[in-house]
Amino acid sequence: MSGRVCKRQLGSFLVALVPVLAACGLVGTDHAHGSSRGSAVSTAVTQVKTARTVRASFTFLIKGNSSSAKIVGDADIIPGTGIRATYEQTSNYHMTDLARDSTGALVVTGGSTYLQWSEFKMPRGKKWFRLDRPWTPDPDKPTPAGWYAPTGLQLLDPLLLLAQGPVDEHGEPSPATLNGATTRVHKLDRNLGVDPPDQRLAAWNEQAGDVTSIDLTLWVDAQGRPVRLKIDTSGLTLTSLQATIDYHDYGSSVTVTPPPASKVTKV
Repeated sequence: MSGRVCKRQLGSFLVALVPVLAACGLVGTDHAHGSSRGSAVSTAVTQVKTARTVRASFTFLIKGNSSSAKIVGDADIIPGTGIRATYEQTSNYHMTDLARDSTGALVVTGGSTYLQWSEFKMPRGKKWFRLDRPWTPDPDKPTPAGWYAPTGLQLLDPLLLLAQGPVDEHGEPSPATLNGATTRVHKLDRNLGVDPPDQRLAAWNEQAGDVTSIDLTLWVDAQGRPVRLKIDTSGLTLTSLQATIDYHDYGSSVTVTPPPASKVTKV
């Protein structure tokens, strides 16, 4: 898949909204790559896997072709397995004064993505769309506002960026106080141009539109667990993405299951 991603022409807008949550994606790959997969990242990955579950609060700022969105919400996460998020979204269309507020929910589990969004007109008796086929935005029109959450919120899973190939650390970590607790801050990056992404990250990158590099700032607590992750990236379809994700309640009771089949329709 990564070879096809690298060969995609600059103007390509092929965006797949169906994430590939293959079992092999649950385990990160260690690479011999200078400072890649430093001890802090390795410890963070181990702690996330050991905890099995985590909750998160998040803010995403995403810019696409002629439109953008701010997405704020909360999520239950089973790292490497599933995400259930609820959110509020403000969508803006550039060169106009149009801004629309909406609410939504996203479930990613079992290799499928389910979306509930207040802007959708649902068939009678249905509450969720299952996203089963590629969605190709028109390059001459604003990026559809419904594209942002299914694409961006996959990054809520901390293993997607920290355990999917080499992560380089720059400089020495610095101490910081976050929400009254002592943490250490690590500056990281994931260069997808130099090191092709592993399977899950490659699938996300195809949806996002050929992201080349991802800058990360990682806060870890005294146990080495991620408590905040800042993401800054740029690409082609997804012009830019900035996100702040605060992780909390490790090991809490979290369940991520598909919506009832009777409430689901395909899009």
